[in-house]
Amino acid sequence: IHAYNLSGTRTVCTAEVIGPGSYVFEPPGNTDWWRITGEEEMTALVGVMGAVEFLRPGGVVTARADAASQLRAYRAWCAEHGVRELDRAE
Repeated sequence: IHAYNLSGTRTVCTAEVIGPGSYVFEPPGNTDWWRITGEEEMTALVGVMGAVEFLRPGGVVTARADAASQLRAYRAWCAEHGVRELDRAE
């Protein structure tokens, strides 16, 4: 995972505060958490190679996201809101 903060701040599990212009690399197998901190909305550009698994205590996988699942979610959102998909040729 490659994440670049565009605006706002988030605090990661190491107590490091990630602000606008900050870059974070998460290697394969990394387990972490973060939360949005501060008053401003946080926007990040995130590139994921592979899948992200969301865990609950005990390491139980509660959800998994990858390129295919995110594309399905995007297409469903567009259909629900009557918006043309930007990745489709006319």
